[in-house]
Amino acid sequence: LRLFMGLSPAAQASILVEGPLALEQIMCGLMQDALAAFVQVLSSLKLHKNGFDADDYNSILAEIAQARVEAMFGWQAHEQSPGGVTSKGNPGRRDWVLKKGGVAIAVFEAMKAARPSDKSIAKHFHKLFGYSQAAILFHVTYAVNGNVGELEEAIEDVAKSPPLGTSYIGHRPI
Repeated sequence: LRLFMGLSPAAQASILVEGPLALEQIMCGLMQDALAAFVQVLSSLKLHKNGFDADDYNSILAEIAQARVEAMFGWQAHEQSPGGVTSKGNPGRRDWVLKKGGVAIAVFEAMKAARPSDKSIAKHFHKLFGYSQAAILFHVTYAVNGNVGELEEAIEDVAKSPPLGTSYIGHRPI
């Protein structure tokens, strides 16, 4: 296990998953599992009584993700991790980053949204591209009402129009 933990994240993933994009497959599986656990945790938090914001949600999700990867891979989740730059040229503050040995594996930007017309969806999505050179970027939208399908469509539209200097190749909903 110690030899395995000493490998790069891509090498670790290629041992566990056959074929191309092994690290991306591991990361997507991690996020699927972490988000499923997150939904279970939320049901017990009495959201109607407690005013949780996106940072609270991010903390819970980051801890769940770290619990799933730290012992096996040696990866750590870092919340409110500084890195990259904002659109105004200021230092970026990423919601959380999954790292190994101080190197970013994936960057996560999240927000709460109630309406598909929320202009901050594009703002939060586009922030990701200035925050890191990591090859894996996750945008998480916490839907605060029942418009999940409409929000998904709005996020897909935003993804298909990435910031200048970036090409849309595709996406995979989790």
